[in-house]
Amino acid sequence: MAKYWLSTISLQNFEIDRANDFYIAGFEERHLKKVIQVEAGDRFAYYVKGKGFGLVCTILDRCYLSWKPIWQGGIFPCRFERHCELVMPSGKFLHPRSILSQLSFVPPYLKSGNRWGLAFHSNLRLITESDFQVIEDEMRRLAPRCV
Repeated sequence: MAKYWLSTISLQNFEIDRANDFYIAGFEERHLKKVIQVEAGDRFAYYVKGKGFGLVCTILDRCYLSWKPIWQGGIFPCRFERHCELVMPSGKFLHPRSILSQLSFVPPYLKSGNRWGLAFHSNLRLITESDFQVIEDEMRRLAPRCV
């Protein structure tokens, strides 16, 4: 049974991923306990720091380790091959503010005011299928373009 994940990434590394057709995802070694839970068929939504949601994809295989530099700010050796299903056009993102009230992983005290961004500080977390569906549906509504 597929699991649903939310990953946070910098804009610079998101654009590096875009240039590589979003084929590989990488995570720091400190996330290994979470990363080894990811399986083929799991689905990911990507939040780009300070921008919004930009990508929905499916993982193709279990993680592997590689120290080949790809991204800025680190090696991110825990890697997956992935299939991009939906990507927002360059420079466009789904701002989470528009769907905060529907996301169960965002605590109520963060849903109002300017502290909502704290809900997206975790680099990798499990989310519910319904939260994932809210994100994916709204991205499709705004930019129904698949890669």
